[in-house]
Amino acid sequence: VGSEMCIETVYIPSVLGAYARVNIAEAVGRDTEPYRKAYAALEGPLADACVACGQCKPWCEYHLDIPALMTEAKEKLG
Repeated sequence: VGSEMCIETVYIPSVLGAYARVNIAEAVGRDTEPYRKAYAALEGPLADACVACGQCKPWCEYHLDIPALMTEAKEKLG
């Protein structure tokens, strides 16, 4: 599921990848700042651009609730 599946053109894999890295770093007690900086440096619309329309959900082969994950990512990554 990439930006072509998002009406706001959020590149979902990059956002969720950054979100996962921050979560893992927190879980193992590592510094999250490098991952937060990498997220901030991503080009294009980020998690805050998600309008939770759900258009991406049918495309996710893992059946993730992508709009909910975008909300979590926005809260955690800014």
